[in-house]
Amino acid sequence: RFSSLAIMGARAMRPFLILVASCAAAAELTLVPLKDPLAVCTDGSPAGYYWKPGAKNSKLWIVYLEGGGWCWDKETCNQRCGTVAKPNNSTMCSSTAFLPKRPLDGIFSPAQDKPLAEAHKIFVPYCTSDGHMGNATAMGRHFRGAAVIQAVLRAAAGRGLGSAPGDRVLFGGTSAGGRGAMVHLDYVRGMLGPAGKNVEVLGVLDSPLWIDIQPFSKSFIGFDNITSKVHSYIQNPHLDDLCVARNPGAEWRCMFGQYRMPFLRTPYIVYASQYDAYQLGNNVGHEPVTGAERAYAEEFARRTRKLVGQLKADWKPAPVQAGRVTQNAVFSWACYNHAVSTWSEGFDKLFCTGKKVTEHEALDRFMGSGVD
Repeated sequence: RFSSLAIMGARAMRPFLILVASCAAAAELTLVPLKDPLAVCTDGSPAGYYWKPGAKNSKLWIVYLEGGGWCWDKETCNQRCGTVAKPNNSTMCSSTAFLPKRPLDGIFSPAQDKPLAEAHKIFVPYCTSDGHMGNATAMGRHFRGAAVIQAVLRAAAGRGLGSAPGDRVLFGGTSAGGRGAMVHLDYVRGMLGPAGKNVEVLGVLDSPLWIDIQPFSKSFIGFDNITSKVHSYIQNPHLDDLCVARNPGAEWRCMFGQYRMPFLRTPYIVYASQYDAYQLGNNVGHEPVTGAERAYAEEFARRTRKLVGQLKADWKPAPVQAGRVTQNAVFSWACYNHAVSTWSEGFDKLFCTGKKVTEHEALDRFMGSGVD
């Protein structure tokens, strides 16, 4: 349950996680700039991806999208990226400060897991400010997340993904990356072109499950309003026709976890903290402390539990691929945290209640179809 102990544990955990993220066991990936003229960051600089080839005989690929919020109007985009005339060159908006190498932990460097450790690895740094979803220009800026993902998947096919039957790709991400992966998941095989017919796609969606709940804080406009604003200008090409048909006049919902997740038909595992620190931190304005704030957090957790239960109960996979996994999976712990799958401690060691299962163990069960 949400408690002082849970909050204190999250606080104590974060500095330690940051320290282990740079340990020697991390996988080191190398930056590869993209040449597609549409695959650009918010400031128009070329986007890219980080790459590390796997073992020669590995048929497993990881394509993971970085998180990092987004902006939704001129004011918030200026705060994020600087003005159009005076950009701040943040890596959230520009590739000009991308590092040539990127050490990555968690799912990229798992403990005692040879198949994952030897997988071909792609990490997509987030510089498009649109949840990896858009393909448009607005406010004098570029919002080309979908074009970047298309270029990355084309590059992966060029490196051998889908060159022969039996390849398997874990397509996912954390936070905004998880939401972007959610939106694109059912389209990945098509985005791979002819290679897609040889690829089994599995989603690994870390913290995409936004809940449509009225904010506790009067100063926060709400995730629903933010998503509606972003939808109005990014021209998301992957809204899902059925989702759009079910939400006439509110197509933004097809970018919003609570409403989009029920339409996914590609097998996935979703990680969803019942006390999601990012959502509660914005909806409340800080970590819930008072009785009223804690009551709000409990209602948020109740809605999260109900939704993940529905996602399991209502799952209907589409016969779009021949693969070993046909079932979805949910991993929802009663923790105050958010998007920990790229941290060693969060992926391999952290558990909060119940069966004491880690995210890593849950992923192994899902990939082996041992879903419970």
